[in-house]
Amino acid sequence: MDKTEEIKSPCLELNPNYLAISQKVNTLFNSPCSETHSKHLSGSSSAKLPQNNPTNFDLSPNLKENIIYDEAIIERKQASFENLKKWDNHRSHLLHVHGKFVDNLISRLEQKLEYSNTFMHKIVKFFKEKVSQENEYMAFMQNRLPKFSKLFNENTNENSGLFKSFSEVDEMHGKKAKKLETYIIYLEKTILKEILQKENNEFNRKVSFFKDRFQEISKNLSRINVETAEKSTKYSKAFYEMTEPQSATKTKKHPKDLYNLELNFLKVAEEQSLLQRELGVAAVEFWQELTRLEINRLRTIQKVMLNYLIQSENLRGSAKNEFQALDPEREVESQYSLNALFSKEEIAAIEKLKESNNLNIEDCFHYLKNIEIEKFKEDNLILKEIFLERDHGNNVNLKEFKACLVVFTIDNNLLIFDEPKQKESFSANFCLRMDGIRVVQREEEKMAEISAKVTGFLFDSKNRFVFRFENNDKVEEFVNYFNFINLKKN
Repeated sequence: MDKTEEIKSPCLELNPNYLAISQKVNTLFNSPCSETHSKHLSGSSSAKLPQNNPTNFDLSPNLKENIIYDEAIIERKQASFENLKKWDNHRSHLLHVHGKFVDNLISRLEQKLEYSNTFMHKIVKFFKEKVSQENEYMAFMQNRLPKFSKLFNENTNENSGLFKSFSEVDEMHGKKAKKLETYIIYLEKTILKEILQKENNEFNRKVSFFKDRFQEISKNLSRINVETAEKSTKYSKAFYEMTEPQSATKTKKHPKDLYNLELNFLKVAEEQSLLQRELGVAAVEFWQELTRLEINRLRTIQKVMLNYLIQSENLRGSAKNEFQALDPEREVESQYSLNALFSKEEIAAIEKLKESNNLNIEDCFHYLKNIEIEKFKEDNLILKEIFLERDHGNNVNLKEFKACLVVFTIDNNLLIFDEPKQKESFSANFCLRMDGIRVVQREEEKMAEISAKVTGFLFDSKNRFVFRFENNDKVEEFVNYFNFINLKKN
């Protein structure tokens, strides 16, 4: 498995201009901070941004008229960037170790599969050659072996005892040729076609299923690895563009939302982790299925050889006894055990990762199927989150409210998530610039409306979003908070 691309960035240092600004900033807002945000800002800056407290808004009139908070925003973005980088480095390491373990397992299972197929091929070849050999011998017995009754002079009395004695020898040879014909039919039809060929077809069919599955997952992993690297690069580039000081010769591009880009990266990173986990699940299932197939294959060989020995003549009985005493399950499980597939160093590496000793096969199954990567949790880029409901109705008279999440970000954007419970795995459904939207309280109870300008090729239009809150006080707080933030940013 290719190691997940990491977010590459040099050590970040704050521009002296920002440091000068930070000396002028005492308090940007007097709104209370949540415990989580306080931890993020502790020791990094005295500047504070409005926090994602769900209900409280402090519009203290003592706020300074000229609030400069670029330094606080830069530090918040840098903290988020560095935390995400650290998280992704750890995630990449876990994926790399897991991927290497899976690759080694699949490679060694395929090696054992090759040995098994080679052995089975030799068994089939033996019986095909046996059939050919017995056919030649039967043809000799029937057509080329001289008959004793033809050796005597034609004047010899056919009723004599000597003639009858030799005729019985000829009859014995004929019966033996007839038995040989039945024996050949048994080898060819029963052993080769009905038992060995059927077992081979079923074995190869099930193995092909896993090979196709591995190929499909590997194809998707290659795609998502490239996409993850692209999203990582895009996020990193946006971070540097956003934190680069403005100059007279260089104007900034259209502003982006770093938090939304972060979610875009986390979305593909989550898909990458899920695909790696899917590959681990497939590897375990292949391991278990191949063990079952090998046990059935060995039982088939045991059955074939016992029947062959019973049907054959002039063979020592000890060989039959050995095959009767064979235990296919124990034989195969010893070949597919944890110690048979992995070195002591590889097992020790997983024990260290899982912080446990004496790794057994069930522990190994669990590790391969449940690679544990903690979700990235970061709110440095969030000012406030509000859970409410949004109208999805197609017309004015038909209203259909569904749960949603509205997020105010430090990049002066308002993000709307229609799947609030899956925010960490999906980017926003809508990203609206706060300086391009208007929020009003509607006449209906507990309702507010956002209208956003949409620039078109010939004409501009507007998108309208209708939200329903718990009560009218929540509506008023939302409108006031929007106006408050928009005023400070603009």
